[in-house]
Amino acid sequence: MSIDIENNFEVTPLKKTPWYALPIMLGVMAGIFYIGSNVKVVVTESVDAKVVWPLDRSPVVGDYVYFHLTHPVLETPDNTLPFVKVLTCTEGQLLQKDGMRWSCDGKDLGESREYSITGDKLDQFEFNGRIPKGKGFVQGTHKITFDSRYWGFVDINTVTTVQKVL
Repeated sequence: MSIDIENNFEVTPLKKTPWYALPIMLGVMAGIFYIGSNVKVVVTESVDAKVVWPLDRSPVVGDYVYFHLTHPVLETPDNTLPFVKVLTCTEGQLLQKDGMRWSCDGKDLGESREYSITGDKLDQFEFNGRIPKGKGFVQGTHKITFDSRYWGFVDINTVTTVQKVL
């Protein structure tokens, strides 16, 4: 039994594909790349968002913000991690700390914790007064979250306003 290889080939799917399929496939691939490079997945329970999308505007109090934080307690090679938090107080507003309790323009922002969940003593940010120009105070929405109460202000020009998607 011999097989005739030359006559056994069928038309490949590419030859059957209509001419307009290639631009459609390229468009879908570009869309996937655009979404993939912009969407941010929140991997902690620090905020009540799991997926966020960047917005093209300056943040206002109540907005979610995305930024990179460098801090000695962050266990990465360069001590830097991406964070998503909520901007709770911003430049010109009156931020006050009374004991362990924080407030912004008289609105309660909750308490700092003295110890981490692993029992380590937490450094405390100390500040009472008007927030300086270009700075912001950010917090998570979870009760136990690592935020400005422990490391201070973020530079507003280094954060990206993001919208909660999920």
